[in-house]
Amino acid sequence: MNARPRKRPKPPRRCATSPSPTPTPRSSEFPTPRRVRRPQVVYLTRESDGHRHATTRIPDRTTDHAAETTQTIDESTHGEAWARGDFRWNDRGAFYYERVRKKCALPALVATGRHAGRSMVRMRSRNLIGLWFVDMFTSLVEMRWRYLILFIASLYLVSFVLFAAAWYALHAASPTCLNGFEAVDAADAFNAALQLSVETQTTIGYGGKSVNAGCRTATLVLILQCLVGVFVDALCLGLIFARITDPKHRTRSVFVSDAACIATRDGALTFMFRVADVRDRKVIAPVVRASLYTWQGRRTAEGEHLPVTCQSMEINHRDELMLLPITIEHVIDEKSPLYHHTHESLVACGAEVVVSLEGCIDTTGLSFSARQSYLPNEILWGHTFVRVIRRAGPGERHHQWSLRRFHELEPQRLLETDACVAHCGVQRGGRALLTAQQMCEVTLEHAKNGGRDAVPFPAIGTNTLVLSDVATLNVTRDRGLVLSFRVGDSRSPCGCQVTGVEAIATVHRWRPGGARHSQFPLAIGIGGGGATATGDAGPCRLSLWTPVLVEHVIDDASPLREALVDAWPLTRGGHLDQGVNAREAPPPSRAQLAPDAEIVVVVEGTLLSGGNPVARKRVYRARDLRVGHEFAPIVEPPERRRLFAEPSVDFTQFHATIRGA
Repeated sequence: MNARPRKRPKPPRRCATSPSPTPTPRSSEFPTPRRVRRPQVVYLTRESDGHRHATTRIPDRTTDHAAETTQTIDESTHGEAWARGDFRWNDRGAFYYERVRKKCALPALVATGRHAGRSMVRMRSRNLIGLWFVDMFTSLVEMRWRYLILFIASLYLVSFVLFAAAWYALHAASPTCLNGFEAVDAADAFNAALQLSVETQTTIGYGGKSVNAGCRTATLVLILQCLVGVFVDALCLGLIFARITDPKHRTRSVFVSDAACIATRDGALTFMFRVADVRDRKVIAPVVRASLYTWQGRRTAEGEHLPVTCQSMEINHRDELMLLPITIEHVIDEKSPLYHHTHESLVACGAEVVVSLEGCIDTTGLSFSARQSYLPNEILWGHTFVRVIRRAGPGERHHQWSLRRFHELEPQRLLETDACVAHCGVQRGGRALLTAQQMCEVTLEHAKNGGRDAVPFPAIGTNTLVLSDVATLNVTRDRGLVLSFRVGDSRSPCGCQVTGVEAIATVHRWRPGGARHSQFPLAIGIGGGGATATGDAGPCRLSLWTPVLVEHVIDDASPLREALVDAWPLTRGGHLDQGVNAREAPPPSRAQLAPDAEIVVVVEGTLLSGGNPVARKRVYRARDLRVGHEFAPIVEPPERRRLFAEPSVDFTQFHATIRGA
C-alpha cells in the first residue's frame, strides 16, 4: 500500500504594519535571506492624483493586513517562490506599474508590464483592409497563431476545391480525358474529382486516377495546378517559418527594468535603468537608445503649433558584450533634455522616457528591439538599483547574478540624513514618508553644483574633468591677494584623456536699479604664472598631466575688488602694506564675497577617444570661498624603482584645503 504523499507546508503569510520609525537599512549583498524580517520601502499610488508615495512597511507574521498591502505581499513572496523552484519569469517586472497606469488612467506612448514595448497610440482613419493588401506578407506574419492556421487551412481547401471543380467540368465535357472515372457514379463524380485534385497538388498519386495522354486540356490543368501548389506551399512554409523565427520572442530573454531612477553618481546627476541578457549566447552588437517625449508643445515663429517634442538622450554604454547586467547611464547636464526638470515639471508636461535595446540574434542573424517606457511616477529620485552581481569566492569557478531582484531599487543614503529630514520638514523617523517631489528636491540639492567631495570615475570615453568644489582666497608676498581653484583629470597621470583644455572665469553681479545684471571676465593663469586682471582675460589653456591650480590676482583693476566685502585691513590695492609679513599677518576671516556676486568657472576640452567635447562648470558663491586657505598638496614625485615612473595623485584630497602660511 502506497503511503500518502506528505503535503508541503504552506509558507507563513507575510504582512505589514503601520509605518515604523526604524530606519530602512541598505539592502544586503547577495542574496538577502527572505526569512529575516526587514523594513521595506513600499511605493503606493493615491487614487486622487496618481502620484507615488513612499512608506516604510515591516513584515509581521502576527498581524494580518493583506488587503492593505497587496503589492508588498506580492513582492515579498518572490524569494520564497525562488526557493521552492516555481519562480515566475519576471522579465517585465511584477506588473505593478501596469496596474497603476490602468487604475489611474495614465496615458503613455509605449506599454509596460505584460505587453511592454507595444505601441499605445491609436490611429484614426486608418484603412486596415487597404493596409492588409498593400503589405500583405507583414500582415500575415503579425497575425495570431489561430488566425494564421485558419488562413493556411483555408488557402489549401480553396485551391483543392477550385481545381476539383475544373477536373469535374473537364470530365463532364470529355469523359475520355480522365482515367479511373468509368466506374464512378454521377453522384460521386465531384468527390472523385476532389480526390484527384488533392492527389495531384500534394503529389500523393494512389494510382487509381490519371490523365489521358491524348487530352491536351487535362495536361494544361495538370500543369496549372502543379504551379499553384508550388506557390501555395512556398507561401505557407514561409509564413510558418517567419512566424516561428519571429525575433520579437527574443525580447522575452532580454530584461529591461520596469522602473528607472535618478541619483547622483560620482557627483553627477544621472538617469539610470538596467538591462540584461539571460541567454548564454548573447546579443550581437547591442545598441541602446533613449528619448524624452514631452507634451507641453510649442509654437514656431511662423505660428505652427507642435504638440509633442522628442529629444534624444545621450547614453553612456560601455559594455557591448552584455555578459553581466548593465546599468545604462545618462548624465543630466546642460546638454541633457532632463536638465532643470523636477518631478512636478515632468508630470506637468506629460513627460515619458522611451528606451530601446536593439541587437542581432547570433543563430538567425535577425534584428530585434526591446522597448520600455517610464512615466514620471516610474522614475524614482534618490534611488539606485539593488546589487545583483556576486563575484566568485575562493574555490568557486563561476560568478553569479540573480534574476530575482533585477527590478528592485533601494534609497540612497542621502534620503536617510538629518539634512534631508530637516529640508522636507518631516519628523524624525518619517524619512520614508517623503513624496516623490520631496525626494526629487533632496536629490537635486545633493547634486547641485556637481556634488561635494566627488571625483569622476576614471573610465575611458567619459567626462573625467574635475573642478574643485571651493575656491580659496589667500595673500602672497609677491602678488598680493590671489583667488585660486583647482582643475584636474581623474585619469592623470596614468594617461589623461582630455586634450585642448581651456578654462574661462567670469564674475556675475545682480544689483538693484537699471542694469540689474553685469558680468566681467577674469584674467586667469596657471598657479605661479603671475597672471593679473590687466592681462589677457581670454581662455587659459591647461595641460592636465597632473592637477593644476588656476589663479586670478586681485589688484586695483580686478572686477573682484568691488565684489569683496570687508576687505582685509592689511592690504592696500591688493598688495601687502609695507612692513607687514605675510606669515605674521592676522587671519583675514572678515573678507568674503558679496551676496550679489557669483564667480562662474567653465572648463572645456576634447576627449582623445572619440573626439567628443566635454565640459565642467562650477559656480562659486560666498559660502564656497575659503578665505585664508590654500589647497592641500596632492601630487607626490615619482618613485624610480616603480615599473611606471610617474607621479602619484591623491584624488581623495582633491577638494581639501588647509590654512595658508
